[in-house]
This record gives sequence, C-alpha cells and structure tokens, in this order.
Amino acid sequence: MAPTPSTTPARLPAARWRARAPPRRGRAPRRWLPSQTPPPVPTPSSNDDENKIRWSFAPRASSSSSSSSDDDAAPADASEDDALRARAMALRARAIKAYLALMSVPSANLFEKEELAKALADAWIEKRSKTVNLPLRQIVGMPGNPRAGYVVVTLDLPAPAGFVDFLVDSGATTAIVSPRLREMLGASATDGAAIRGLGAMGETVRQKVTIDGVGVGSARIGALDAVVTDLDASGLPAVVGGLLGLEFLSKARSDSHWFPYDRVRVVNADP
Repeated sequence: MAPTPSTTPARLPAARWRARAPPRRGRAPRRWLPSQTPPPVPTPSSNDDENKIRWSFAPRASSSSSSSSDDDAAPADASEDDALRARAMALRARAIKAYLALMSVPSANLFEKEELAKALADAWIEKRSKTVNLPLRQIVGMPGNPRAGYVVVTLDLPAPAGFVDFLVDSGATTAIVSPRLREMLGASATDGAAIRGLGAMGETVRQKVTIDGVGVGSARIGALDAVVTDLDASGLPAVVGGLLGLEFLSKARSDSHWFPYDRVRVVNADP
C-alpha cells in the first residue's frame, strides 16, 4: 500500500528559514542577563530646584571673586573635586597641556602626567570656586509678546534702585534701561552723549548712561553702559527694568551644558 502524502508542509532547514526571515530594522534591543540589572530610567525630581534654569557667572580676573561664605557661591564638594581630578587624569598629556594653555596656566616646568593632571584639576576647582550661581526665571503668561519665554536675571544696582530684574538677550548689543529706572538711580548713574538711531517711527535720539557699582549676586562687575529707552516702545514688559545684551555677556566667557530634567547651566571662565 502506497504511503499517504502528508498535508503538512515540510519544515525548511534552519539556514533557509533564517534567509527567508524579514530583515530587522534598526538596532535590536539589548537583552539583559538574569545576573545583570538594567540601568534605571531617569525621572524628574520632585525638588523644585532641579527644574530651575541656573546661570553661572564668573567675573574676569580684574574683578573681585566671590567668597566661599556666600550663599550663591559654588559649593565646594569633595566628590566633585575627585571627579575633576579623575577626569583630568583620563586625558592625554598633550590634551592637558592644551587645556592649561587655554586657561593661561604655565606648564613648562611640568614633565610628568600626574603633575599636569593635578595642575589642570586645581585650575578647574579654582574656576568653579569663583563661579556665582543664579536662578533664571522665564517670562510667561504674555500671549502675543515676542519676548515671552525670555530669561530674567536680577542685578544688584546702587541704592535706591536695589535689586532689579533684567531680560537677557544675546541678540542685542547694548543694555537698555527704562526711564523710570534712570530716575531712580539718580546720581548713581552718569549721563553720556545722546545717541541717534533709526527706528520704526523714524530717527530717534536716546540718552546713554553709565551705571556704577553693578553686581551679579556676590560678584561685582563694575560699570554698566546702557541706553535709556521706553520699554513699551521696545516691546519689553513693564515688570523688568531693562535688557542686557552682548556687552554685559562679554564680561565673561561661557559654555552651555545641558543637564537632565530640562536644566541648563552656563559655566563661565576667565579668558
């Protein structure tokens, strides 16, 4: 009796089956062994300070540095110091010398890599100790305002003005102060020559002013040159005293570093 043919299709060999399998797109997810633990997924912190935007400002060498006893000075953390030393030690000697040259630290008498790494770590720690951390606030709740979402920093101006909020705009060149703030400053500000400009309404004449004794937190930045301008005509909200441009930001070099939880920090260093 002839054998009955099977209705089940013959199974393909493993090699042919893999060849006919559809190709995977992208990278396959990593498979964790039972003895391994996958890395934790970062979640936003419940602390309000973690969700703030922070700005670090370090004056140039000519300005007075902040004291370690100030509340807004960068805290000295031993673990962070060790991390900086380990980071410096992981670099090549040639890269360490390049970093030291950028920071104006002499390295001609340093021959061993340990000496170079120690000098670089000490320079980083010194830069951090001179950094003043200030929280930045964003302007919100103003529909249609072209400057909504801009960050605000507080300056310490001479009495009786005191602490005044300013917008930070890297697209502007000169700082702007309101006529009301100029009136409050009184003799603490010195009027300069009038500046002629061309605006939307034609030619404009604005008064230049120099404000002495300006501070950012515990750091003193000296004199600030600004132009007296009506805030309403410039599209600025009346809750701020003015705007800070590149002339103010150029008082320190800065690098932006993005951290988790939507926090940005600008670390400034001496030239």
